[in-house]
Amino acid sequence: MNKYGAVDLPYNKTIELNPYNGGAYENRSVIYSNLGAYTKAIYDLNKAIELQPNIAGLYVNRAYVYYRQEELTQALFDLNKAIEIAPDIKGAYTLRFEIYNKLAHKLEG
Repeated sequence: MNKYGAVDLPYNKTIELNPYNGGAYENRSVIYSNLGAYTKAIYDLNKAIELQPNIAGLYVNRAYVYYRQEELTQALFDLNKAIEIAPDIKGAYTLRFEIYNKLAHKLEG
């Protein structure tokens, strides 16, 4: 068992058997993100995006991780990319609005 528990082991095995499985990296990134292991989540999302660059949801997922780390510029970049790929993607516009509000409050304060 590792620091993050046994729950990610099935994805580790999947990635070991097929390192080109972008979905396994994405799924493992969700686990890492939920555990607060953001560096590992970003690594896995970067790999998933490298393997599947036209999947808008991957950019939204990475934007959420950046948002949780207060890396708002990176989050906006990813959200804009997701919207460019899939203009009707749900969640991207909402998070982008939240980030714009957060940035506006920082400028006001």
